[in-house]
Amino acid sequence: MESSLISLGFDRPSNWATATAYVVDAAVFKDNKLYICLIAHTSGTFSTDLAALKWVETLDFTTLITGAEAARDLAQTYAADAN
Repeated sequence: MESSLISLGFDRPSNWATATAYVVDAAVFKDNKLYICLIAHTSGTFSTDLAALKWVETLDFTTLITGAEAARDLAQTYAADAN
C-alpha cells in the first residue's frame, strides 16, 4: 500500500517551536506528548497556547519511556550480575 494512502487524521508530527505558524490538525511533540492543533495560530508560549485550547493532548509517551528506561536498567543489572 502506498504511504500516501495512509492517513492518521493529522499532519506528520514535528517538535513544537515558538513563533511558528500552525494550522488545524498540525501535530507536534512537546515534553514526551503528542498534541494536535485545534485552532490555527502562530505559537507563543506553549503553556499559554495550551490553556487557550489551541492544542489537545493526544498521546502521552511518558509511561512508555519510563518503562523502557526501567527495562534497560534492569537488563544492565542482569548483565552485570552475569559477568
